[in-house]
Amino acid sequence: MSTPGPRSWVKTIECEGDAVSVREEIDFGGGNEATVEIEAKFNGKSYPVSGSPVADTMAYTRLDSHTISGTACKQGIIAIREMLVAAEEGDSMRMTYTVFRGKKKVARGIAVFERTGIR
Repeated sequence: MSTPGPRSWVKTIECEGDAVSVREEIDFGGGNEATVEIEAKFNGKSYPVSGSPVADTMAYTRLDSHTISGTACKQGIIAIREMLVAAEEGDSMRMTYTVFRGKKKVARGIAVFERTGIR
């Protein structure tokens, strides 16, 4: 990451047909936490985001059976672009992302999430 990472970041993604449900529990440290939730479809249209300090809408597109891309906006201006790729084994997911302030890229990073629990 080009900025300090969170102390803890749990991302849960559930996909069914053309629908996606995302929940993120992020601990930035120092008592600064966020729970972000999104219910959307894979149609590139913007859907409301709750709990995010940086985005109020999110649009997702499914690129293939293991890859989705997302664009988050705050007041109609792009705030984050992300690409999520699930491992074929289903045990991990890699997310690459870029954070914007206006048209300027202010941070970018790669997060690797490992599956916990059995589903």
